[in-house]
Amino acid sequence: MSEKNNIDKKLSTIKNLLAKQNLVENLIHRQEMSRQDIVESLVQKQNSIELERLIKKLEINEIARILEVLESHVAHRRAMHDFYAALFAPIAGITVYSVPNSDYFSNYWLTAIPVLSLSTFV
Repeated sequence: MSEKNNIDKKLSTIKNLLAKQNLVENLIHRQEMSRQDIVESLVQKQNSIELERLIKKLEINEIARILEVLESHVAHRRAMHDFYAALFAPIAGITVYSVPNSDYFSNYWLTAIPVLSLSTFV
C-alpha cells in the first residue's frame, strides 16, 4: 500500500472515530438524566483516551499530513457556514446558528439552521 493510501486510511479512521464520538456526545447531551455532567465528563475522557491511543500509533509525517487535511476540511466547513449565513440572512424566520462572540471558535462541522415557522415559505 502506498504511503498516501496508508495515510488516507488512517485519516479516515480518525475522522470516523471523531464522528462517532461527536454523535455519542450529542446524544448524551440531549438526554435528561441525573448526574448528566458526570456522564458527559466520563464520555469525553473515554473519547480522549481512544483518540490518544490512535494518534500514538502514527508516525510524525502521518500526523503532519492528517493535520494538513483536517485543516482544509475545517476551512471548507467554515466557508459553507458563511455561505448559508449569507444565503438565509434576508429570510425572516430562518436563523443560522453561529458562535456567540470572538471568544469561541467553531469548526462548523455541523451547521444548524432552525426554521421558526413553515408559514415563512407559504
